[in-house]
Order: sequence, then C-alpha cells, then structure tokens
Amino acid sequence: MKSAITTQIAEETEMSEVMETVKQRVKDAKLPDTEVVRILLDVLMDAVQWSAPELLNIFCSNGKLELELMYKVQMQCYEDAKLMKLFPEIIRSLYDQDVLAEGTLLYRKGTNPKGRQTFVKALEPFVKWLEEAEEEE
Repeated sequence: MKSAITTQIAEETEMSEVMETVKQRVKDAKLPDTEVVRILLDVLMDAVQWSAPELLNIFCSNGKLELELMYKVQMQCYEDAKLMKLFPEIIRSLYDQDVLAEGTLLYRKGTNPKGRQTFVKALEPFVKWLEEAEEEE
C-alpha cells in the first residue's frame, strides 16, 4: 500500500483516486485503522505532502487514531534530529487542517515515552494558546 500511494502522490494523481486506492488496499489487506494511520503518515512524511490532509482526515476519525498519529509524528521527529524542531509546526499544521482535534492536543498523556519531555515542552506555547482560546469561549 505504501509504495502504491507514494507512486500516486509522486505522479500527482487526483486525491480522490489516491483515497480510493487507500480504501481498497485497506479492505483487501484488512488493515487495522492504527496501521493505516502509520502508513499514511510515513507516505506523507516521505513525500513532504502536507497539502494532502484529506487522506489523514478519512482515517483519523476519532481521538484514539489522532493520538496514534501524534505518536507517529513524535517518533518520526525523535528519529530524525532535523525534524525535531519542526514538531510543533507539524502538529499545528495538522490541527489547522482539522486532522487533529483540540481535545487530542490538550490530552497531556498523549505522547510516546521516547523524548516525552522534549515534545511536551515544544508544544507548551501552542497548548497554552488553545487553553486560552477555550477559556474565552
């Protein structure tokens, strides 16, 4: 599935066709939702295609899957020091594109143990902004 999606994105295939490919591969392979989220993030990270949130929106349909996505982003950043400083921007982008919900971001335990303090600290300004916006409402 990963190679098929990567090829389609590289060839600038219509997003609706890419989504159909994902749906069909998921159905054929009977992949669990958490695995689909991991694969999609890998593809998007590899292709640097942050303009394609529709794929993630389809499969990150609840808080559990959104947390899985955050875990995967965190692990990608943890494993690649160049991405470490981009973690807050990646999360903010996913929030802005309605892939991650506010509740998911405010969930304090929503980080993987590897580098937890680094990532929690990196998100502090954004989380503070979310909390202040929530209080104003």
